[in-house]
Amino acid sequence: MAKAAHILPDRLKPGLKLVFCGTAAGRQSALQLAYYAHGQNKFWTTLHKTGLTPRLFAPQDYEG
Repeated sequence: MAKAAHILPDRLKPGLKLVFCGTAAGRQSALQLAYYAHGQNKFWTTLHKTGLTPRLFAPQDYEG
């Protein structure tokens, strides 16, 4: 049985201070090649509202 290819790359690397663990990319994330890309996903809004980001980012803003 062939191993399934990852749709989006892993972002783990040395020196990270915070890691979010999720499940497989949803349809919109896969189509846009960006994490948490569905319009109803609250990930980016939550990061901003809790002060983890200086501004509200969109999925396409993150280059990793």
